[in-house]
Amino acid sequence: MYPGGIDTLPAFCALFVVGLCFVIFKMRNSSTAHLGWILVVTYFAILISVVLFPLPINQTAIDYGRWRTQNGLGPRNNWTLFSTLDNTVGTANFIRQIGGNFLLFAPLGSLLTLVAPRWNLRRILLSIFLTSVMCEITQLATNTAYGFQLRSFDIDDIWLNLLGGCSGLLATKLLITLWPGIETWARRHKAAIIQ
Repeated sequence: MYPGGIDTLPAFCALFVVGLCFVIFKMRNSSTAHLGWILVVTYFAILISVVLFPLPINQTAIDYGRWRTQNGLGPRNNWTLFSTLDNTVGTANFIRQIGGNFLLFAPLGSLLTLVAPRWNLRRILLSIFLTSVMCEITQLATNTAYGFQLRSFDIDDIWLNLLGGCSGLLATKLLITLWPGIETWARRHKAAIIQ
């Protein structure tokens, strides 16, 4: 997308390696939660690389980004609730908007259920909400730093992300109810912090 920019895949690889090194360093004296935290690192590496990348890093890429914004080709911020959905109904963007934001946060609800089983519903929902808000604020801050519209802040993304996170949470709770042996599996594979 940006000639001379940092693409999504290299960003994911770098974030994953850094996150994995951090988890290994923090868990070196502990035998708990390795699989769960590796999944968390993988998820956040994907999330950050999708939300922030590609990023332009040289002058050619920055000029291209400015040109896109000046010609109305770049993304636009949305501060009005449901506006993005209204503007995309009946287009391919509608499915991408709903599906992309919904599916992007569904794993977070599942992962929080696995790695923090003692958290109550309010704490999990607050974590999902704050993660979504931070993603949108980071995109807005990136635009400000570059001086042109690189990514978009979208109020609709926040509630779609929250719905996605809730669906992952509910799916995991349903799976635990239907398959009680998953808790035993989680203990054996150290997928959850269960003491």
